Amino acid sequence: MDRHASAEPAPAYASALPGPGVNPAVVTRLRLYCFPYAGGSAASIYGRWRRMLPPWLELCPVEYPGRGARMSEALHEDFPALIAQLCAEIEPGLPTQYALFGHSLGALVAFEVARRLATHAAAAPLAVLLSGCEAPGGRDAAVYAGLQGDREVLEYVCQLNGMEAEVLASQELLALMLPIIKADLQLCASYREAPLPALDCPLHVFGGTTDAIGRDALLAWRGESSGPSGIHMFEGDHFFIHSAQAQVVDRLCSLLQAAWPQRQALPA
Repeated sequence: MDRHASAEPAPAYASALPGPGVNPAVVTRLRLYCFPYAGGSAASIYGRWRRMLPPWLELCPVEYPGRGARMSEALHEDFPALIAQLCAEIEPGLPTQYALFGHSLGALVAFEVARRLATHAAAAPLAVLLSGCEAPGGRDAAVYAGLQGDREVLEYVCQLNGMEAEVLASQELLALMLPIIKADLQLCASYREAPLPALDCPLHVFGGTTDAIGRDALLAWRGESSGPSGIHMFEGDHFFIHSAQAQVVDRLCSLLQAAWPQRQALPA
């Protein structure tokens, strides 16, 4: 469902590991790990954000296996296995100052990665920002488990406005995208909230005004952290992170700046 992917060259992050020029010891920047939605490539989705971010914020798109620069790797269909692999890749280079963002499937991934890192890693996240996704207690995994055939998957994706007409018209592009989308939908079906403690950091949730996931569904996320929380609505459907990109990035930066006290002592 990489409908709004950028045509710009992908950044140098091939996986959850830091790319060239990323120093885990640097604490004058806040690292933001970004997780993609189903069918998407992190480098394509979040690469365009790079030129919009302030110097103190370091973008780190996290690519799932089986797409983008990791196309040669096997796709995951088991959610816990994906979380285990991503955490194993992230933790060795984890800085002391970091936050996480994810949209749709990426919100669930960001949430569980954050909880696991907060429990097992040397440093907990300063903030977690989740977008376009119901809280774990409000999800119906059976919806995704029933999406098996090509027709059912395509109908579901089109309902979300998640695929461009030229992709739908191309058998070659569909043959490339469908296995990725199907695997990611099975990730959604296999998700169960891990038995870990609640987060203890700011937890902010983004939503689209015309998305089927409404404000009431987003409010349930408030129980997933003992820290401050907020619901932030933007004009648009499920892919408001693209149609309202400037507003989303601006709000994200404001929230991260507020969550990072060290930022106040750094130059702009």
